[in-house]
Amino acid sequence: MTISLVILCCFVSSAASADLPHATSDGTLAREIDVAPSDLPTTITWTSSSQTPNTAAQTKQAEQAVTCMQKSGAVAQSISPDPFGTSERTGGPVVADVESPLFAKQASTVGLPTVSSDVTFMKTAAQATTDLAAFATNAGLACISTLIGTLTAAAVGHQIGMTNSFIQIPRHGTGVGGVGVRFAITDAGLNGTLYDDAFFYAEGTAEVSLSFVNLDSHVPTTWENSITAKVMARAQRLVG
Repeated sequence: MTISLVILCCFVSSAASADLPHATSDGTLAREIDVAPSDLPTTITWTSSSQTPNTAAQTKQAEQAVTCMQKSGAVAQSISPDPFGTSERTGGPVVADVESPLFAKQASTVGLPTVSSDVTFMKTAAQATTDLAAFATNAGLACISTLIGTLTAAAVGHQIGMTNSFIQIPRHGTGVGGVGVRFAITDAGLNGTLYDDAFFYAEGTAEVSLSFVNLDSHVPTTWENSITAKVMARAQRLVG
């Protein structure tokens, strides 16, 4: 999970893959599924940049969030160590974890809106479905929200304000068909409210997360749905 200096960019991890027999192939598939320039609206010009890997402190905080979810019980007891790229830790049930570049509006003085994604491969489809189900719970949302608040506050150097809510998103993939969350962040170093719409999906052994960030309004729904449909079509074709 990476935090930009001025925005929460996404539930993503740095490009990485576990040292397992099929990690290379799954890492390649993940890169093919991730958001690509051809997925983006052509009404604006986009620029791209690589995202920064977690620091040791950020990884520790992410692991605490995973532990928080596990302690909430029920389906969350069985989540992976890196659900949807949260901790950037591969190994065990996590085979590969690959993020897209961060795509941002080129002419924007604040670098918004942004679009990015992460694809994490598990050893089994059951694990991916379990992670998705855990993210659909109120307890899971609370744990992840605490993590985002902590990381964002650390990035900007002071406390921030944040609300969160589940939102309806297009159904794709397996399991519950996707989980959508909207984070609204204030006092994050910009004049206005940052909106981060985070979409989570499972397709076979792949976990796909997308992040859409904008200032003072969420990224247009038509953009979000179009980009998501293209990404998940590739996931279904390559993994489903």
